[in-house]
Amino acid sequence: MTSKFMSYVDRADFKNLFIEELGWDQPTAKPLSVDMDDSSFHVTPVAGFHGLHVWACASLPDRSTQAQIDREVSATSTERLIIFHDGRKQEWRWPRYNKNRGTNMSKLLVHEHAVGRDNQALEQRLRKIALDIDHEISLVQLLEKMRTAFDIEESEESSKAARVMAKLYYEFEGQLPKDGTEAGANLHKISVTMARFLFLLFADDTMMWDEENLFQQFIAFETAKDGSDLSTKLEQLFSILQTRRTDRNCLHALPVSSTSTAASSPKTSICQLSLARCVISSSRRVASIGGTSPPRSSDQCSKL
Repeated sequence: MTSKFMSYVDRADFKNLFIEELGWDQPTAKPLSVDMDDSSFHVTPVAGFHGLHVWACASLPDRSTQAQIDREVSATSTERLIIFHDGRKQEWRWPRYNKNRGTNMSKLLVHEHAVGRDNQALEQRLRKIALDIDHEISLVQLLEKMRTAFDIEESEESSKAARVMAKLYYEFEGQLPKDGTEAGANLHKISVTMARFLFLLFADDTMMWDEENLFQQFIAFETAKDGSDLSTKLEQLFSILQTRRTDRNCLHALPVSSTSTAASSPKTSICQLSLARCVISSSRRVASIGGTSPPRSSDQCSKL
């Protein structure tokens, strides 16, 4: 059964959600129009409190565009929460500042919601930022509430991803000899392979590719569901990534050199499916709510 809070969320009635249900004030900021290339995005303040504003954008552009819109909004609203929505999916964007930074650098976190789906995590966040009209609260106190609500799960997800990656490392390690002349070399191969995975996950998370979540899409849609061809596909991917873009061929046509460093990756059948699950689980932006959209091309690898 959908809760009262989530009913507002699913209807994209953010103004009444924050003002009538969560006790926030009317916004004092003015609506903004952000022009970008051939598109214009309208961002509307729906609620505010002591200078902290909640904004809504009735569009769901890619993450890179969202980040640019956020930068435009930040010039008007330093403390902000922006909700991008298109009727089917929502992405709540909140800037997390490094407590040890000494600068104004922040990372724009994303919390996804698929309309009509149960989302207890988002409901709990909303409860944490509800205000009691009988008790005065300062901006500093509200910011602490917001950080508790919108920063905490990101840290938990990072810890979970680290545990998944550690589990995968131990599975690799368990399939290779621990003694003998090749023991040290095998550990080095595992470390190199894991470092490559972490870089690719980092690239997905920080939108380094031309399209969103390309590595996650590659694993989800370009490899067999049972993981049987994962090692071969990853060797091809690593070979392509260490080749200049102008010299690359398509994924299926590219030969894998037996002397390339990519070919030294651990190849153990027991790890195939675990690796696929690890990549999907570790990618912070996997659409665990609402599912993952299929790739727009059958050759995701060529775009990396």
